[in-house]
Amino acid sequence: VTPAHNEAAVALYTSAGFTVVRENRDWTRPSRA
Repeated sequence: VTPAHNEAAVALYTSAGFTVVRENRDWTRPSRA
């Protein structure tokens, strides 16, 4: 695995993970309230 490919994979994974976290927060917030 080349460093460039690894960087792209990490960036994509981080971006996707962050989006999932935001969606989960937005989806759970109304349920708790």
